[in-house]
Amino acid sequence: MSPIKSSTLDKIVHNPQQTIFFLLNTPNRMDGELIEDVNSAMREVIPKLKRFIMMTIGAVIYSAAISLFLEPNSLAPGGVTGISIILSHVIPIETGTLILLFNIPILLLGTWKFGWKFIISTIYCLGIVSPLTNYLSAHMGAVTEDTFLASLTGGALLA
Repeated sequence: MSPIKSSTLDKIVHNPQQTIFFLLNTPNRMDGELIEDVNSAMREVIPKLKRFIMMTIGAVIYSAAISLFLEPNSLAPGGVTGISIILSHVIPIETGTLILLFNIPILLLGTWKFGWKFIISTIYCLGIVSPLTNYLSAHMGAVTEDTFLASLTGGALLA
C-alpha cells in the first residue's frame, strides 16, 4: 500500500487557517438544509420557552402575594388558596403544602378530562407556587401590617 501524498483531510488537519477558509468557501448542499432545520427548531422552541418564562414569573408573583400580603394578615382569597390559608391557621401544615394537596384531585380530574398536554403547565406552576409559598412564608414576614393595604396589594398581585 502506498501512502497518501496529499488530501483535503491532511490540509484540514495541518493548517487550521486553510480549514476555516475551506469551510467558509466550499458550497455544501447540506448547509442550507441544516440551517433550515435549526431555524425550524428555533421557531418551535422559542415560543415555548417564552411561555414557560412567563408562567414562572406569574407563579413567583402569585406566591409573593400569598406569602407576603395575604397569609400574614389573615386574608383569604377564594378557592383552593383561600381554603389553604384558613386551614393553615387551624392545623400545623404550611399553606404551600395545603395548596399542593388540595390541587392533586383537581389535577387528576383535569388530566382525565383534558389530557396531559393541558395539565403539564399547571403542574409546572404548582411545582413553583407550593414550595416558594412555603419558603417565603418561613423566611420573610408580612410586607405591611395594614390589612387594607395588604388586601389591595395582595388582590392586585393575584389578579
